[in-house]
Amino acid sequence: MQKNHILRTKYRDFFSSNTHSCLLSPNGYGKTLLLTNNSDLLVDLSKISVSPESFAVEFVGSILHWYSGEPVFSLSKYFDITFLLKNNLEEKSKKIIAEIHNELQKIKPDQELLLNLAFKFPETMVDLTSKKSTPLIIGLDNFQEFFSFNNFLQLSNPLKIFKKYLLDEDYSKKVNYKLCSSSINSVVKQLSFIPTLEIAPFSLEETTKLVKKHLLSLNSEELNSLHKYTSGIPCLINHFIQEKLSNQKISFQDLIFQELLDTNSFTNNYLSNSYSSSLGTAKGSALLRNLVKVLSQAPRIRLTNLAKKIYKSSPVTKSLLVRLIDADLVLKEASLFTFKTPLLRVWIYLYNFNLLTNNIKLNSETKKLVGDLFDY
Repeated sequence: MQKNHILRTKYRDFFSSNTHSCLLSPNGYGKTLLLTNNSDLLVDLSKISVSPESFAVEFVGSILHWYSGEPVFSLSKYFDITFLLKNNLEEKSKKIIAEIHNELQKIKPDQELLLNLAFKFPETMVDLTSKKSTPLIIGLDNFQEFFSFNNFLQLSNPLKIFKKYLLDEDYSKKVNYKLCSSSINSVVKQLSFIPTLEIAPFSLEETTKLVKKHLLSLNSEELNSLHKYTSGIPCLINHFIQEKLSNQKISFQDLIFQELLDTNSFTNNYLSNSYSSSLGTAKGSALLRNLVKVLSQAPRIRLTNLAKKIYKSSPVTKSLLVRLIDADLVLKEASLFTFKTPLLRVWIYLYNFNLLTNNIKLNSETKKLVGDLFDY
């Protein structure tokens, strides 16, 4: 993915031109690489504990570990509050760690206080260290996991706590946050107080540049096939370029169709995970899955027609579609509903009608079936 990043300076510039900002895209678009390359330290909220007590320790520990300069395999010891207490720090930083420790000794710790102490800590380190000139840039990956804090009854509005620090001018001179999220619509609604930008699929021009970077000489038909049948998804384009380098006799169309139908392939796993993630975000039910199945057969359909096909009223169907839109699976174009990613629609159709197998042999019949689904 390093080479993909070189082509996408727009998103790098977005990060560098804003104090706090958030990039959004499905998985496989290179946002974590962009975040890593534009942050001093990276905190992955899908790996760090998202309970206020553990988060306070692990977030503070992640910052102390970065300042220590120790190798990554030593990070785990920084997730121990007793170890953090032993660090030789200046008074402001030591006081916050001591407050966290004292709070954790209580039967019912003040979870709101713990979040405040966690976000206050990096400011004290910037004040007291000469390791780098300010601001300290902290990358928060998988920011959608932050909203797990909403499950704790003590936290009436956890985002409000985080927002308080981002809107504090003095704090923001010392600490900047760069965020990434694979949940798009739902996160954009929540983060109205900072700039957000969605990473687009590759354009045909970007696909062509990446192909040429790998010194592949392709005609326009092959380039169009690669771009069309991957829906411009960067990780899939990069994957199929590598496959093509290994076997230049097979066409991109055949490579992609073969993997699309093969349950053991990289492409199938990627699309399966994307679908499962979207349904999970939408809190998928049997009714939602049925709607998705019907929509995969009739893309670009009006609400009233879709309602008839699932035997539900228009208001019920609309409420289901709103959930799928918030989960980044479906979008509305004019008065028509369709899948956001054409490739995923094709895969969902193949999945729902049992056309996927682990022993696929691509022939003219299956090629026509898949090709027709893309052109439908």
